[in-house]
Amino acid sequence: MATRKLAEANHTPNPTLPFTEIEILGKTYKMCLNFRAMARADAWLREQGVVSNMVRMLPNMTFEAIPIVLAASLATFHPELKFADVVGLVDYDNVWEIRDKLYDAWVAAFPTRGKDEAKDKGNPPKPDPS
Repeated sequence: MATRKLAEANHTPNPTLPFTEIEILGKTYKMCLNFRAMARADAWLREQGVVSNMVRMLPNMTFEAIPIVLAASLATFHPELKFADVVGLVDYDNVWEIRDKLYDAWVAAFPTRGKDEAKDKGNPPKPDPS
């Protein structure tokens, strides 16, 4: 707990956080989309006047949402970036790769999501097709 608070005070991200790397314009960035990162990024974006709602934007990755979610995903490991900087990283040539990498970052943040839920709910085994 004390280590986490110290890391936050120094703006040093926790090195154990899940991340996905993306290269944009020759620079490699780390994206993180776990719940804490998204909550902090929502607040960080609102401070910059950006209307964001990660719960609404993640499943509906529109052209409007991609730069906002990208900014949210970069905020943990790249706090020096501002929203306007991130908007400048998105263009026609990389928008689809960014969209795919955002989904990868989401999956990396929750790698067992769905796998253990079925077991926990006591679902019966799938029928044998024979």
